[in-house]
Amino acid sequence: MDDLEFEDRRFQGAAAAPNIPPVFAPLLARALAVCDSAERQVLLEHHTRTLQRLRAGVVACSDEPQRMLLHTPLDLAVMPRLAAALDGFFSLLAEVGVPSEVALGARNAHALVAARPTLAALFAGAYYGGYGPPLYLGPNDLAALGRELAAGDPVLAVIDRRLPGPLVHELSHFGRSRHALASPYLDECVAAYIGTLAYPALALPGPGDDAAMYMAAWFTQVGAHLSRLTGRDALIRAHAGVIPWSDVLPAGLLPVLERLAWDQWLERRGPSFLGHTDQPDPWIKAFWLAAAGRLPDDVSLGELARWPWADLPRGAWTDADAALLAWGRAALATKPRLTPEGAWRVDARPCETTIDGSGRIVRSGPPYPREFTPLHVLAPPGATSAT
Repeated sequence: MDDLEFEDRRFQGAAAAPNIPPVFAPLLARALAVCDSAERQVLLEHHTRTLQRLRAGVVACSDEPQRMLLHTPLDLAVMPRLAAALDGFFSLLAEVGVPSEVALGARNAHALVAARPTLAALFAGAYYGGYGPPLYLGPNDLAALGRELAAGDPVLAVIDRRLPGPLVHELSHFGRSRHALASPYLDECVAAYIGTLAYPALALPGPGDDAAMYMAAWFTQVGAHLSRLTGRDALIRAHAGVIPWSDVLPAGLLPVLERLAWDQWLERRGPSFLGHTDQPDPWIKAFWLAAAGRLPDDVSLGELARWPWADLPRGAWTDADAALLAWGRAALATKPRLTPEGAWRVDARPCETTIDGSGRIVRSGPPYPREFTPLHVLAPPGATSAT
């Protein structure tokens, strides 16, 4: 029997292959049930073989620079950015009442690194750690990092300069046993938001920072708008599994979000279940409508996409809205670039912003790629337009 036929039978029976994240197994089984044979082949190849091969090529490879980057013991005493990122993460968990021993398996950053002393070990304990390759350690990234190592930069200095952001994002998905949102896209957005709260340089590079992730601001804005609906602390507690999502979201919203996530996959039927990064609009509109009790149970993504921003109910302007406005302006003052090897970097660039008639922040300075403008903050009428 062909291996993929065997995997097809397993997933048709809703059985998960080893290392498939729990949230993906039922989605994969459901997708296989509506796919033709060619589509099933693509899905199974991607989820049971391709990602595992890519992961093994990084984590279990003795080649350089993989071995040096993934298996050199970390020393937070000489890694100030990573130390600050992890300390910020543990402080955030303590502030919102999430036991770090439950979320991350350690009481503080030093205990975490003592228990999982290498990048490979830190990634392995994260939610996606047994599933795909670590973030920002793909072939192009390895080539770029290898060039820095070949120039004589110490390995811990390279890790500290480039990888705290991706690592904090991976850890923001918490452990392998967590019960995630049934929409992997929204789970990704919540994790990006939490990671940015703990380590702002993940999305907003400051002076001397070079660990920001391309497109992190897009995911983070969706998570931030969801937190406006739930409250920051409740959002993080639900994401960590301390309280159920049904206790945090308005009644009836969870199944609507799950349906929208499934409908989004049906539109393209690609191998990934992570949604469309450059299409945050319908989700943000859904949160604002839900906050006002005006989200129809049967609303479609298309209807949400067409819903005029100006017609969304705004409600009272809050401190959280002001913080989101400030964050949005900072996010727009970033620009992605590619290294000669094809690895993404994100730079801070001067720019001016304004607020359009819908209350969205738009960039009014030099032209930038579409991916980074506009940012959907929804400021109130009359909000200042100064940068």
